[in-house]
Amino acid sequence: MPDYNVQPLVGVGPVSLGMSQGAVREVMPPLSSSLPFRGQLPPEDYFHQNAFHVCYSGTPPTVEYIELSHAADFRAVYREIDVFATPAEEVAAFVSRDASYDE
Repeated sequence: MPDYNVQPLVGVGPVSLGMSQGAVREVMPPLSSSLPFRGQLPPEDYFHQNAFHVCYSGTPPTVEYIELSHAADFRAVYREIDVFATPAEEVAAFVSRDASYDE
């Protein structure tokens, strides 16, 4: 089970903000699903049974944001804290020491 380090304003694990869609697909496990560009919706990729969601924007598509959900096959870690095994208030307080966020 991989640990993906969460780096605010940088990325999660091997995926960085601004990274190309092709580069993301090279460093991540096989896709769980993908949504192609449809009208105003940006393209999206899902990994780890849809628990690791990458949303792209622009032409060519680059990573705009990353969303994570609790999953059995990876851990999201911020400075050695398991994000999904720690109460949200504690994680937010810990992250706020390094990066601002909108409560």
